Amino acid sequence: MYQGGRVAAWHDGFNPSVITDGVDKTKTVGADGRASFHGFAHTEHLSILTSMLRLNREIPDLERRKIVNLSMFAAAASGKVTPDALIAEVSIREKQYLATPKRRFRLVSSISMSTTTRPLMLRLQRSQLCFGWKPNRSTAAIRSKLVDAAKRTIAGDLPTHYSAVSALVTARTKHEAVALALDGIDLIRGIWNLWKNRASWIRISSGARTPVNAFILGPIHTLHTPDGKPVADDWWYEPSYRGPISVWSDETRIIKMLEFARRVRGSLLRLPYRDTVVSALIRYARALDSREWNDSFLQLWSVIELLTGTTENESHKTTVKRAAFIYKNRDYATQALLHLRYCRNAAVHSGEGRENVEPLMYQAKNTVEALIEFHLWHAGQFARLADAAVFLESPSSVRDIDNQIRRLEGARKYLSR
Repeated sequence: MYQGGRVAAWHDGFNPSVITDGVDKTKTVGADGRASFHGFAHTEHLSILTSMLRLNREIPDLERRKIVNLSMFAAAASGKVTPDALIAEVSIREKQYLATPKRRFRLVSSISMSTTTRPLMLRLQRSQLCFGWKPNRSTAAIRSKLVDAAKRTIAGDLPTHYSAVSALVTARTKHEAVALALDGIDLIRGIWNLWKNRASWIRISSGARTPVNAFILGPIHTLHTPDGKPVADDWWYEPSYRGPISVWSDETRIIKMLEFARRVRGSLLRLPYRDTVVSALIRYARALDSREWNDSFLQLWSVIELLTGTTENESHKTTVKRAAFIYKNRDYATQALLHLRYCRNAAVHSGEGRENVEPLMYQAKNTVEALIEFHLWHAGQFARLADAAVFLESPSSVRDIDNQIRRLEGARKYLSR
């Protein structure tokens, strides 16, 4: 049971009073004491305030938005809507949410791998995964009915040869359960796709665009009780889905893939800032699921920023310098990364998409993979991501490092007088 004090806070750099003043001006309180908002500004205010507020990270986006929305109405009914009044209401609902008892859920989806002889069982900290899961007859019928109802929400044919995947999680609500389950599945997919993708440095495609990843999820996810009964008559789907891909079926290499995954998970356990690298693996998997390669490229660049510890106050030049350090030919890597930075800025600031974006996507992919492996295989060397970022800004030649050591030793002697 949650016992903490106030957790909600405003993110730095925002001025919430500008928005809460707007909320207050659009409110009306009826004779029954209930608040309402006139005009169409409420939706915009809700979106902005949700971004401004920092809530407990266990609360998924949909629940965050719900908490902020209810808090806006409560603050408006109680008096003037101010930052303090709003955050007090948000804190109440945040505590109520975190105090909600948890229960078990099972998310069921599909993945682009052939059904294995034996299901692959994996246990993560917050989920139990089963690839090649075999539903009982009742659960299969329930999911089939939900999938039939969901067909209208997706573009493209449903996959027919994907194998089933199940994720057992403990959560407070169905939205939290889905978020936890998909994070767990996508972490494993990130590791498996890293193993598969890192051998491919470039690709030149023609015809319809296909994802880079070999292991992608099917378009429809359903939520059940642990014994397979439906939690609700709804489903979750992948909006970017355009049709199935070929299933991965090389069982002769599955032992090597699982050994690689075991090494990665072992490194993550020794990594003090493992949450950052876990997030990078999940984002890497999701970026390379897409057929929209410009989007993939932009998402991958953001993962490069994450893995180089680039903060909001640091420029992309810092990102380039740190990322280039991991390569032997740092001069070439610097120019290639500057090229990626230029293309990224053009895409963001002028909306320039590129027809020849596939090489850019692969260059960004290769850098993300190299950075992930740098952090994994140096687990325990750095106490924080910030320490790793300082290391990545080290001089790029042994001579320059030796000169820096001599200067530092001289400074220590001077301070020790």
